[in-house]
Amino acid sequence: MELKLTDAQVKAGDEWANPTDGSVLVFVPGGLYPMGADDLSDDERPEHRVRLSSYWIGKYPVTNRQYAVYLAARFGLPSPEWVDPAYWNDSRFNAPEHPVVGIDWDDAMAYAKWAGLVLPTEAQWEAAACGPEGRSYPWGEDEPTKECLNFAENVGTTTPVGHYPTGAGPYGTYDQAGNVWEWCLDGWDECAYSKRGKDALDPVVLRAEDDVVLRGGSWNNDDPSIVRAAYRFGNAPTYRYDNI
Repeated sequence: MELKLTDAQVKAGDEWANPTDGSVLVFVPGGLYPMGADDLSDDERPEHRVRLSSYWIGKYPVTNRQYAVYLAARFGLPSPEWVDPAYWNDSRFNAPEHPVVGIDWDDAMAYAKWAGLVLPTEAQWEAAACGPEGRSYPWGEDEPTKECLNFAENVGTTTPVGHYPTGAGPYGTYDQAGNVWEWCLDGWDECAYSKRGKDALDPVVLRAEDDVVLRGGSWNNDDPSIVRAAYRFGNAPTYRYDNI
C-alpha cells in the first residue's frame, strides 16, 4: 500500500494501523533489493536486483477475526452472497487470531480492495522478507527450527499470527516463513526473472495465464528450501486450501 507520507516522515519498520480492518502495516523504504537465488530451482534464477518504491506491507497475515468483520461489512448477516472460506467451521483452523485459510486469490483481492489495500507484488513480498542484505530466511541465515516458524507439521495446524518473534523479518513482519502460503499480486511466470532488465523498477507480472504467485511456505511443508525468502511457487487462483 502507498500512503501519502514522504520518506522523510517515516523510517524503515515504522507502523501504521489501517482503520478499516485493523491491519498493522510496516514501512519498507525504497531502494535496490536482491531477488531470486541461484542455488534453488530454475524458477528462482537468476539472482538479480530490483529497484522498489517505498511501500507498506502487512505485519501479520489477515486473521479469521478480521475476515469475519469483512464478511459482515461487505455482505451483511446473513446474506446469500456470503461464501464461507473453506475450513471456516473447522476447529483446527478457525481460532480468531489464526490466519484465515481456505480463501482463493479472488477472495484475497476482494478483501484487500475492501480494506483500501492491495496484495503485495512478489518483489515487495520478498524485499520485506529478506531486506537489502538478501537474507536467506526472514530471521537471517540459520536453518529453520520450530522456534522460528510453524512448518514441517511441528504443530499440525496453523498458529496465531505473531507467535514466532524470533522469526520476524528485517522490517518486523511475522510469518513470512511458514504458517500459511500468501497470495501475491503477480501472475505466475517461471521465466520472469530471465526476462527482466537490470534493476527493474517495481516489477510485477500482470496476470495473463491461469496460475498466480504464492510465497512463504506453510505449516505442512517440511523442506527448508520452501521457506526460503527467495522461493516462489505458482498455483491456480481458485485453490482454497488449509495452508493458503
